[in-house]
Amino acid sequence: MNVKLIITVTLCVLSLLSFSQNNKTDVVYLIDGSIIRGTIVEYFIEDYVIIETTNSKIYKFPAQDIKNVNADISQPFAIKGGYFNNTSFGVLIGENNYNNPLVNFTFNMINGYQINNHLQTGIGIGVDVIYQQLFFPVFFDFKYHMRESSFSPFIGAFGGYSFQTEKDEEKPRYWDYYYSQNEIKSGHMYGIEIGIRNYTKENLGYTLSIGYRFQYLSAKYQDWSYNVEVLEEHYLNRFKLTIGIIFN
Repeated sequence: MNVKLIITVTLCVLSLLSFSQNNKTDVVYLIDGSIIRGTIVEYFIEDYVIIETTNSKIYKFPAQDIKNVNADISQPFAIKGGYFNNTSFGVLIGENNYNNPLVNFTFNMINGYQINNHLQTGIGIGVDVIYQQLFFPVFFDFKYHMRESSFSPFIGAFGGYSFQTEKDEEKPRYWDYYYSQNEIKSGHMYGIEIGIRNYTKENLGYTLSIGYRFQYLSAKYQDWSYNVEVLEEHYLNRFKLTIGIIFN
């Protein structure tokens, strides 16, 4: 699997989506005859409109000053503070300690709080399949959104611990040529990501992201060459590609 090709294609898709959203021109006609062109950030028909012009200036006009608005008002929403849920799934692509390809599926659910129009934080849980074993990551998640509108690029960071919860006697094991009964243990994990969030309705939208995720795991096995127990450390560096549904 060509990791560089997958990353390049993903970044191109994110860029095209961002360009298509930001290439739309809205127009606000004021009662005094002024015409303002740009992108609607927030629009409440009986209250106010916020528009960002092409030269990156942001204006807020009260309803009594507005004659007409020429825009697709089904898209812009004011991002409300409070609870949100982001459920996502995707793949983790990288290599193991022996430079062999390692591709795993991942599922995550983040429950958190939208602090303001830009910043949100939450606690996430998930399920990963690594070396044919189930791991359950628990982590803190932070995201910063570049825009206040329904569509926004974002950057994020996360970190926590990945648990292997099965009992020793039931735990899956894998076999090496010289070693036997390797038992993968729990370990810490963290990473960063970039992506886009787009609300298609006021309380419902989707996310697309690409990022980096580090996972530390350890394994104990019996080395029959020296007849000793060995602790083997696994450092998994992988790219993270996910798609998710967000609601609040």
